[in-house]
Amino acid sequence: MTRIKKIIAAVCMAFFVAVQTAFPVFAEHSANELLVYFGAESDDFYDELSFSENDWAAYCDIRLNGADGAEDYLKNVELAAAELMSSDGFVKPTELQRAAVILSSVGMCSEELISAAVYNNEKLDRQGFNAYIWALIAANCCQISEPEGAVNTKASLAQFIISKQLSDGGFCLKGTVADTDITAAVIYALAPLRDDEEISSALDKAEECLSSLQLDSGGFMSMGIENCESTAQAIIALCSLGYNADDVRVSAALEALEQYRVDGGYSHISGGNASGIASVQCLQAFTALELRERNEGLFFPKAIEDSKNAEPTIEAAEQESLPSSEQIESESGATGDNIRVVIAAVLAACGAAFVLTWLIRGRKKPLILVVGIVMLLAFAVVLFSDIKTPEEYYASTDNSGEGITVSVSASCLNAIEAPKKAVRDIELPSDGYIITLQSLSVADGSTAFDALISAARQQEITVDHTNSLMGVYVSGIGGLYEFDYGSESGWLYYVNGESPSAAMSQYTLSEGDKVELVYTCELGR
Repeated sequence: MTRIKKIIAAVCMAFFVAVQTAFPVFAEHSANELLVYFGAESDDFYDELSFSENDWAAYCDIRLNGADGAEDYLKNVELAAAELMSSDGFVKPTELQRAAVILSSVGMCSEELISAAVYNNEKLDRQGFNAYIWALIAANCCQISEPEGAVNTKASLAQFIISKQLSDGGFCLKGTVADTDITAAVIYALAPLRDDEEISSALDKAEECLSSLQLDSGGFMSMGIENCESTAQAIIALCSLGYNADDVRVSAALEALEQYRVDGGYSHISGGNASGIASVQCLQAFTALELRERNEGLFFPKAIEDSKNAEPTIEAAEQESLPSSEQIESESGATGDNIRVVIAAVLAACGAAFVLTWLIRGRKKPLILVVGIVMLLAFAVVLFSDIKTPEEYYASTDNSGEGITVSVSASCLNAIEAPKKAVRDIELPSDGYIITLQSLSVADGSTAFDALISAARQQEITVDHTNSLMGVYVSGIGGLYEFDYGSESGWLYYVNGESPSAAMSQYTLSEGDKVELVYTCELGR
């Protein structure tokens, strides 16, 4: 019995070590220290820096340290905004809104720009809910009153946003489950308008929902995976409501961010490599905290009331932070690396236990030895395998190829305009694009299917397909499948407006090719 206890103890110890290995803890960063990651501390950071290149790092540096040296960059932002406003084609509202936010930090946002980005932009619905959120954020930052007869006002934008609030107080881009990132963004969009009774009520509900989404680790999840960016967004939201690092939820979230700390920056998921997106959102969170100490907001200059920090109780915060059973189940397998390490450790411990048992008591039972050896071999296989969760797979990008530049999109406009209803309940994006038109670099020799998968990963969209002798067949994108709108419905693909005779996986792309996935309800008619 003593030997058995020792064997069990060895298995438990291996499991414990595996978990500790999978979740390391790193040292804390401040905003100015993290600016080094983006080169903002160097004298030439702003030299030839153009719009859409390190915009948020530049914005945080300007908010924290002033605009000395950033004059040429700000001029570049002005010129880029003027080009966008003069474009004949569709311009994403969020591009104009980002320019307005950046220029507002130094009082350079013009009435023409804020009008094009917000007040008289009639195309917010083409980009979806996010464009309405950032329209309000840009208006808050700019502090220029809406013109008479404006298409959108702060009040109308806030009213539209509140109309999308879910029953649990949260918000999301699509579906009925509150998303941390969108709920946080709505909070810091609405926060400057909290004097309005209806907005204040909506903010209280959103704050309660955000607190309920906080995990035992102090972090937050999005799309079923605990990640750095969602935790950073929650910190920004809480700062906009007047909380600082003394708040239990904020301090817990800051501690949770340390698991993503890597050399030079922060990773998207625990154990990953440094990510520019994760690092810049952590920079925003740290900047929000430092601005909070100055009684300012990250995305609005208006002073923040201190009443929100009135003695928050640990008991209340802990109660708000309890995760749901679904969150606990999802968190248990947060990353592929964690899964791989834990499984490998358990297999190694169990294999060693079987071999040890055979040596001590079972020399006449070769089956015990065989099982032990098999487990040890399985340990070696798992240890060197590349295991990814679905979220990691679709959030990752393929940077191996930079040979050619192509564009990819996936449209469901035909389904939205279909005269007959779908055979099942489906929620489609309001702008008609499951995969928004995107330019990306792929390796020479890449196929249309390779480009589709790369774009889907970057936009975190699922693609369902089957393989056959004729090539890959795409049956579903983003939850919209063949036959959802009848026996003649499904996905077709086009390259440069023409329908190739080969399967997507057999069509090799060239420089500048435009790949379009189109959902048809009548066999292409």
